Amino acid sequence: MAPMNVVKVRAQPALWIFTPTRIMKWQGAFLAAGFALALLLGPVFDTGGQWARFSEWATKREWGVVIGVVALIRIAALLINGHWRRTPALRAGTALLGAGLWAFVSVMFIVPDEPVTTGVFVYGVLAWGDLVSAWFAARDAATADWLWKKAMRENPPARTYWEPSA
Repeated sequence: MAPMNVVKVRAQPALWIFTPTRIMKWQGAFLAAGFALALLLGPVFDTGGQWARFSEWATKREWGVVIGVVALIRIAALLINGHWRRTPALRAGTALLGAGLWAFVSVMFIVPDEPVTTGVFVYGVLAWGDLVSAWFAARDAATADWLWKKAMRENPPARTYWEPSA
């Protein structure tokens, strides 16, 4: 018979879940940061006719700032990843933001009556990669919710007694 102050705990094996690496999300974030820096520091709009479409929408500086903000949001989301329960949803949202950015940039490289440049395909593939990343992050969010609910059902939190202070 155990003494009254001893709590018996039944140990269970640890649960390991494999999730794909987040390297594609980091790559998308740092590519956006590099793209923003190139726009802010260099004469990018002077390097080809396809950039004229970009200048119709905004200045080089405005493009750089907007894309830089997207990059910073993605980097911040990846840095806080795992510190709170809902971060997979945050990662999915920022990956969708990246996919939208790259899809828009890809479409901007399509210039009527001019040959298709590599920008259409390269940025299109980056958009696809971010869509895949969003899918994996959304799946992580669903798995985390399922595990949380299962853990709470099987191991409900201990009762806490609250007594008002006098």
